[in-house]
Amino acid sequence: MKLFISCHYCDQRFYLSTVYPSRRDIPTSPTIRCPYCQNEYYYTPNEIWAEPGTGAPLAGTALGAIVGGLIGGPIGLLLGGALGGTAGVSSEQQDREAAHRFNEEVV
Repeated sequence: MKLFISCHYCDQRFYLSTVYPSRRDIPTSPTIRCPYCQNEYYYTPNEIWAEPGTGAPLAGTALGAIVGGLIGGPIGLLLGGALGGTAGVSSEQQDREAAHRFNEEVV
């Protein structure tokens, strides 16, 4: 999950380096400087949004294939890739659900 803000001045979307599991964990009214226009603004936690991260299925497939290939040869490569891809899809679904919960929460 990645958190982002849309700048009030230039309307550019930029991402926060810190990920909070819920809006209640965000410090109240943090001052954040837009990396594009350099203006500072006091954002409320309700102005911060979440989106799911990307690449979990591909990373899971690649990691599973590498480990499976090292341990079991060609058949291990196929089985490891399939299992890794399945784990990656599950991880992506959990990330999507966490972003949805974050966006639905109002403080």
